[in-house]
Amino acid sequence: MQNTVKNKQNINSVPKFIKGIMLLFLFFPLITINNTMNTDCVFLINMGRYITENGFFTKDPFTLHTGMDSLAQQWLSDVIYYNVYRLLGIAGCVALVYIVFCVFQILLFKLSTLVSNNFFISCVICSVTGLYMCRAFFVSRPQIFTYLLIVFEFYVLEKYVKTKKARHLAWLLPISLLQINLHSSMWLMLFVLMLPVIADSIPFKFKTINKEPACKLLPLLAAALGMFGCGFINPYGIKAMTYLFTSYGYDVISENIYEMLSPSLHDLDGKAFFFMIATVICCFIFYRKGKTTLRHALLTAGTLYLGLSSMRSISIFLIASALTLSFYFKEITVYLPSPEEKISKKSLAKLGGVLGVLLLCAFVIMLLPSPSANSTDQKISVSENEDVGKATQTASSAYKSLNNIIRILEEDGGPENVTIFNRIDAGSYLEFNGYKAYIDPRVELFLKDNNGQYNYINEYFNASYGKIYYRDFIEKYGFTHLIVSDSEPAIVSGLEQDSDFEKIYEDENYKLFRRVQKEDVK
Repeated sequence: MQNTVKNKQNINSVPKFIKGIMLLFLFFPLITINNTMNTDCVFLINMGRYITENGFFTKDPFTLHTGMDSLAQQWLSDVIYYNVYRLLGIAGCVALVYIVFCVFQILLFKLSTLVSNNFFISCVICSVTGLYMCRAFFVSRPQIFTYLLIVFEFYVLEKYVKTKKARHLAWLLPISLLQINLHSSMWLMLFVLMLPVIADSIPFKFKTINKEPACKLLPLLAAALGMFGCGFINPYGIKAMTYLFTSYGYDVISENIYEMLSPSLHDLDGKAFFFMIATVICCFIFYRKGKTTLRHALLTAGTLYLGLSSMRSISIFLIASALTLSFYFKEITVYLPSPEEKISKKSLAKLGGVLGVLLLCAFVIMLLPSPSANSTDQKISVSENEDVGKATQTASSAYKSLNNIIRILEEDGGPENVTIFNRIDAGSYLEFNGYKAYIDPRVELFLKDNNGQYNYINEYFNASYGKIYYRDFIEKYGFTHLIVSDSEPAIVSGLEQDSDFEKIYEDENYKLFRRVQKEDVK
């Protein structure tokens, strides 16, 4: 038996050109990437333009609510997106997502090979992980930079555990500095993801269990303290560092904003997530030869809890799973048959099983709704932001609708003569074109705890569902125009029966109402 194995070639020792071909599978997911910009990206460009031209702000300059406290919690991402758009247009913003994904895959592969030292296993795990990440999470938003920094943080921590050299932890300081400026709402997550390694660095004894520390604890604590100090190096100081606490945990957001909802089997994204969970569990059940560590077990359990709590955290679970499975499967060795040897039926069955699982993963991920390609004759495109309505309109459809509405608003006098109520998803595009929106996709800004003024987000939903009389709401702000849809049923119902307003535009996405200008009676 040993001679037979010796005559075979380990797949990890194949020639470099074959390894190069295997590495190409890491970038195969690029064909599934979302090549449109969502409404958040439009706002990033607009905010980046404002910061570049006017500097940092502490009062919101984009909405009709004057005097709201505000901060650009992702100011560096804003500036990056704006300058890419200014130089290269929409193609540049889309290309930026492609480039960041490629860097993400390279870092993830480096992390996987660090913990497994298994080229083939790393290729398989990173390709599958990248396929889901690319399809579901790599869009024109600040989160793509966060994914890079999370993988880099994991790499630094695993490098420290493996080499026991504290100098590697110095990289955590620039990671913290970049995160607080690129996407401060996710800055505290860097510390949360360190906890499993900290726990694994503490020795303990329990009956017959005598656990040795994976690494020294003191350098980890010193690095965490340094990371905290780096967090102060941002334009907004402690407000940016604590932004997470004033942005999440509110029922009005958790119950109405799609990415904050818990995964559900009632929608396709939720089904795909639970399928991925089942895949990870099956890996541990059917392959029992693998070994894990306390930090990897805690990391998997903790990020699974995060993923079950909100849709947006599924991405962190996937990245963590790639790390833990790479370590768990590191001892798997795949041998190629010698030229004269016939492949046994058992080997074919195993190969078929592996390929079947990979194809099934790819099939489930491909089922996710595919956004339309960008319009080639327009300057910028907008996709539907998933809010309370959870609508499924395509990017080009919503974009066309908003462009039609903007043209009508221009004919009615433009930003100087229009006071407009709008749906959440339409706000950023209105602001991009110079209009003062009532609300926009930065839903956390419209909480009183953040703006120091009023709970506009509650007012929005209360008016939409009739808890506030629609006409009282309209007169409070003196709206001349209202962009609505079926997601604001009470407002739509009232306007359609109100002789003081006329419907001047309607399509499958929006309805535009205008206040009737009554002639003076002579």
